[in-house]
Amino acid sequence: VHHSPLLHWADQPDLYLSSPAVDMIRRIEPCWDETIVLNNSQIGSRAAFAKRKGNEWFVGILNGAASAAQYTLDLSFLDAGQYYAHIVGDNTASRPEVTVQDTIVAHGQQIVVNMLSGGGYVAGFSKLSLSPLGGWFVGPQQVSIGSFYDGGDIRYTLDGAEPDESSLLYTSAITVDTSCLVRAKTFGGPGAGHEIKGWFTI
Repeated sequence: VHHSPLLHWADQPDLYLSSPAVDMIRRIEPCWDETIVLNNSQIGSRAAFAKRKGNEWFVGILNGAASAAQYTLDLSFLDAGQYYAHIVGDNTASRPEVTVQDTIVAHGQQIVVNMLSGGGYVAGFSKLSLSPLGGWFVGPQQVSIGSFYDGGDIRYTLDGAEPDESSLLYTSAITVDTSCLVRAKTFGGPGAGHEIKGWFTI
């Protein structure tokens, strides 16, 4: 949500690494291709933004009101079809804990968001999914890539490089046995160009 030429995370690294929201934190982009101010944003009480990087969308909402608030998030800014959604929101029963949810949503769907005073909500929407999305592991991890598209290839890299048509072809679950950044991208078919990534620390 914040706009600045210099953005940083203002806390101890170990607090982020132990947070249930760490996968979302790793996915947040440093710059964006498109920004939309969402309906019902109001200076001094609520900031709601949708931001796009490539074909992946993120929503950030801040509740600046002195009391809990409810917001109806309209997903009409998404392209047609379904998306994988990774959502981090307030735990309204236990501040400052958060809830983390993975679900499937569609263009035009409306999501009711409940926020604490001074709380918020963040969600990432992608046509591709990684399972698990990333994180810390004590041994080799099986990573699956899901897609809503047929008729195209999914290519991936394990060194953080952007996948291209010569990258490894995804056919079944990948075994990740060293720390790496997994990036996957679709080539051909109606989903061409969609990408997702996840950090794995082993």
